[in-house]
Amino acid sequence: MVNIVQKEADILRQKAVEVPLSEIGGKKINTIIKEMAEGVASRDDAVAIAAPQIGYSLRMFMVSKRVFIAEEENPDAKDMVFINPIITKRSRKKVGADEGCLS
Repeated sequence: MVNIVQKEADILRQKAVEVPLSEIGGKKINTIIKEMAEGVASRDDAVAIAAPQIGYSLRMFMVSKRVFIAEEENPDAKDMVFINPIITKRSRKKVGADEGCLS
């Protein structure tokens, strides 16, 4: 079972580093992706997880297929993995919402 680090962990306050392009698709990154999937699957209410939440200070996160469809509707649906995301636009508008962080 993968360990999800909690809010007191220093890694959650560090700036995550970019994943080198040469490592994408490699054994290390694939292992991290599998661990993120395990972390999301370990909680019934989890919909996403980032690499730092499982102890890797890397710019990666996963969004569970649960967000998009009911699993019974499409059993072949896949989780979505984002590596080295870049925010290109943000709104000044603020909207309050409940948070469901696993950390």
